[in-house]
Amino acid sequence: MWNQKDLMRTLLKVLVIFVFYLTPFYLSAKPVDIALDQVGYRIDDEKDFRVARQVAAFQIRDEQNSIVFEGKLSGPIHDQYAGCDVWRGVFTDLKTPGTYTVQMEGGDRSWPFRIGNDIYQPLLQAALRGLYVSRCGYAVKDDAVGHPPCHMRDGAFMLVGGKKIADGRDATGGWHNGGDYWRSTMSAAQTVSRLLWPVEMFPDSFDNIPSRLLPKERCGDWPDLLTEARWGLEWLAKMQGADGGVSTGVGPYPARMPPMVPPQNDSTVHFIGAVHSSNTAKVGAVFARAARILKARDPAFARACLNHARSCWNYLLANSQPVTPRTCATYVKQEDETDRLWLAVELFRTTAEREFQEDFLKRFTRLQSSYPPAPVITHTIRNFNLHEALISYCFIRKDADQAVQQNILAGLQADCDRMVTTALTEGYGCVLTAENWKQRHTMGTALQMAWELVMAFELTGQVRYRDTSLQQLHFVLGANPLGKVFVTGVGSNPVRNPHYRPCSIKNQTPLGLLVKGPTYDEKFLACTLKQRPTPPPEKAYVDSSIAHQCNEPDIEVQGHLIGLSAYFYATGSRMLLNKASP
Repeated sequence: MWNQKDLMRTLLKVLVIFVFYLTPFYLSAKPVDIALDQVGYRIDDEKDFRVARQVAAFQIRDEQNSIVFEGKLSGPIHDQYAGCDVWRGVFTDLKTPGTYTVQMEGGDRSWPFRIGNDIYQPLLQAALRGLYVSRCGYAVKDDAVGHPPCHMRDGAFMLVGGKKIADGRDATGGWHNGGDYWRSTMSAAQTVSRLLWPVEMFPDSFDNIPSRLLPKERCGDWPDLLTEARWGLEWLAKMQGADGGVSTGVGPYPARMPPMVPPQNDSTVHFIGAVHSSNTAKVGAVFARAARILKARDPAFARACLNHARSCWNYLLANSQPVTPRTCATYVKQEDETDRLWLAVELFRTTAEREFQEDFLKRFTRLQSSYPPAPVITHTIRNFNLHEALISYCFIRKDADQAVQQNILAGLQADCDRMVTTALTEGYGCVLTAENWKQRHTMGTALQMAWELVMAFELTGQVRYRDTSLQQLHFVLGANPLGKVFVTGVGSNPVRNPHYRPCSIKNQTPLGLLVKGPTYDEKFLACTLKQRPTPPPEKAYVDSSIAHQCNEPDIEVQGHLIGLSAYFYATGSRMLLNKASP
């Protein structure tokens, strides 16, 4: 016979089991299931959230729990890459700055988010912090991953064709490429390029952002965005030889990853890479861009940058065929045609000299189209430089070939129209295709496409391009089927366990690292994820430090986040100024 206490205890256990197993079916969405940008939305932008279940109505509540907006959900739209139907709630008409939550019919709440035209300032500061903590050969000051100068003995030898050649130059500086401790001039150049774009477009928009650097770390009164760009430029200058050729960077031979140790404890022998023509062209293009952007702030440094760019040009004139020697492990391309084109564009845009214009036009005529598609490669995002060059040419206001500009612009718009169509037909609004989801760096690729979309907006005024671009940033910041912010320390549900070796210093994660994101990379699905059945692409992710295929940061991806958050911060600041004007 059971006594009353035993009966009550048994009934309670049954109730707990019942709730545990049936909650997913009978309760409405949890915060993680209400997909929205956990950073927030600017005042006049489109605002929405997505949810993968049918709900009729929603409310927006402020910090006092007062209802400030009510609406109905529309849908569904099937998202093939999330494997579900998606309903959408729109609250664009809510324009009062503040902090809010979405409350679904049934009572469940979203993560909090903000509305305001200043919301991307903290994101930009966090993203810059994520780049700063990857500095090499420097005493990084950070509560999570601060460390003394590392890799100070790198570069005693250059490796050319498998042979060691005594070098001994000062190879310190730059950034670790990602979770490893290699340093690539290709990666650094593309990162610096993205940092410089928003400064060229909005020159004075970043000077009033409070610095997160120590006074001795700052470059005068420069904003942190430019200070970090200069850090990269100074290392790239060290990688250029007397003949103008630029090394591939600094890395091991043969290719191998270091153990999970702090950077100052890494005993790997790193060599200076041999000169490579593709890297030389990329670095030259970035120096040419820096020369015109930094001229007003530091004329002497700008002249030095232009001299570096001309030296790259002269090296390539003397070496008309690709130079691709066997060397240490860093990141390279075997062809250099599109990089030479990029160098010609930036030198022409900076100097207006006909030689560079003629070289660009000659190479442009050899392209397969006026705006060729970017190659999709499983392991890398390092193939967007042609788009970088063609878009840059469209911004030249004087002496450019207008017919060529119009042809490029037509190709850019066709590409962006395809992205808009893809975003509108997928429930979570992401522009990535099946081919894109098979690669790594999916979030970096989405933000690169977002950058092309805002460039198309700047060149055409087509608002649909800007809105689709912003949706990609929303996706990265939580408006995805996992409700995950793919940036450490940002939002309510961020990445917590990146594949990032400096985390071994204190077993803490630093702020602002953008990771690669969900991926249908075959090795990841087979060796790391191992979920059966295999989840759809947008959910193929695990927040684990061993999952380098999806959870490793990368400085080029970091550059995409910085560039895009800087763009939307700067244009948000202009909105604030316009509202304040009489």
